[in-house]
Formats: sequence, structure tokens, C-alpha cells
Amino acid sequence: MHQSKDLYIISIAYSSSSGLHIRNFRVSKKIVDRSIVSVVCTSLFLLTGFAIAKVYSLSYQLTKIKGLEAQNFVNIGLKSQNVESISGESEGMTQDSGGPAPQDFMLGQESGIIEAGQETGPTEESKFVEVVSNLPLENLPNLWPREDKINSEFGFRRNPFGGRTYEFHAGIDIGGDRGDPVFAAGAGVITKAGWQGGYGNMIEIDHGFGVTTRYGHLSKVEVQIGDIVSKGQQIGLVGSTGRSTGAHLHYELRINDKTIDPRKLLPPEKVEF
Repeated sequence: MHQSKDLYIISIAYSSSSGLHIRNFRVSKKIVDRSIVSVVCTSLFLLTGFAIAKVYSLSYQLTKIKGLEAQNFVNIGLKSQNVESISGESEGMTQDSGGPAPQDFMLGQESGIIEAGQETGPTEESKFVEVVSNLPLENLPNLWPREDKINSEFGFRRNPFGGRTYEFHAGIDIGGDRGDPVFAAGAGVITKAGWQGGYGNMIEIDHGFGVTTRYGHLSKVEVQIGDIVSKGQQIGLVGSTGRSTGAHLHYELRINDKTIDPRKLLPPEKVEF
């Protein structure tokens, strides 16, 4: 290919039966340059489009895989719950358990629930610390109402009355025999004493600053509303009244009517049962 100022001269040689032939073609440089630019741009556009399509395809496939993994995780969790329900076994559960029906412990409770070890916001945690620090030591409910094995912990559990359902347990169930003594976890004023639905015979103590404790399923209530009790004072006897599968004490801790895991204030158990 030869080149002049404004033209490209293209020479093409070919042979035939009559001999060797040479043909010259003159092409404007502007036409050639525009054609090259057009081809390059078209190629880049196609390559870019292909790359974008590939990225979207991979992203879609990845999203699909993650969705399947999440669904499998949920399915595995549901299967494990069903297996637990069928086997009749649940961690922290024994025969003598129970507790108020959901509507009983939710009555008047608007603020929610705090579990032991649960991550709480700075405001909730600071309120908890503030309330506890304001209580006199005598009123602080940090004494076990009775020392025995724990039949059921605070939190979600399999329904102790059978079936495949789960329920939230607003306190802890402490074992015992009918007639065993129950003691006040801290000093305070009796605000409830008598039959309270699923709690059966129940006592509630107001320790001040919005802190209350409840003692349920009692066979006998030994205090009256308005009584002032001291920490460690006997207030009733273990029983199986109300929504209960056997003799035990249902013990609750509340702060501003919000159920709290009682272990947040109780010391570790002294004796292994």
C-alpha cells in the first residue's frame, strides 16, 4: 500500500491464465480513518456489553446460591426443632416445670424482654445499671429464693405440656417438693398475694425503683398485700398450682415491668444437684 497526501493507493496483484495483473485503487484517507474508528468503537462497545452481561450473570448466580444456602440453614433449624419436639428433650428442661400462660406474663408488659447475655443498647444497659445501683443492698433481689436444681431456664423453650410448639419462659423454674420453703430474694413490699391465673398462687414483691420479683405455683401464701418483708424471709411454700407439671418454684425478675433473666442479679449456684 502506497501513501500520498490525501489518498491511500492500494495495489493488488493477481494472476490469471493470461498473465500477471496489477490493479491500483485510490481511497480517501478520511474514509479509511473513519472506518477504522468505527470498527474500533463497535468492538469496544460489544466487548463492554459482554463484560457487563457476564458480571450481571455471575451476580445473579451468586445471589441465587446465597438464597439457597440461607433457605437450607432455615430448613435445618426447623428440622432440628422438630426432632427436639418429637424426642421430647430440650436443654434445661425436666419434668417439673411450667409457668404462666403467655397472656399472664405479657399482661401490662410493654417494654420487652432482656435475657442474660443478650446484647442491649447503651441506653437499656445504662438504665439497668442505674436502677440496680440505686437500690439499697437489702432490697436488691440477689438471694436465691430457694436452693435446688434448675428445671427450666429463662427464655424460649419447648412447651412443657407437649406438642411441637415453643413458648417464652419469663422466669426460671427451681425444683423442690411440695411444702418446701420459699424466701424473699430481697426486701420490699408485697403487692400481690394470691391466685394469679397461670401463676397459680403467686406473690409479687416491690423492691423499689421499678424492681419487682414474682414467686409462682405456691402451695401456700404466707404474706398479705401491704406486708413489708426482709431479704431471706420465708414468704410461702413450694407447690404446683396454676399452669404447672409438678411441684417447683417459678421465679421472675422484672424491672419497670420488663422481664429480665434473674441470673443477672443472682450469684452462681453454691451446690450441684
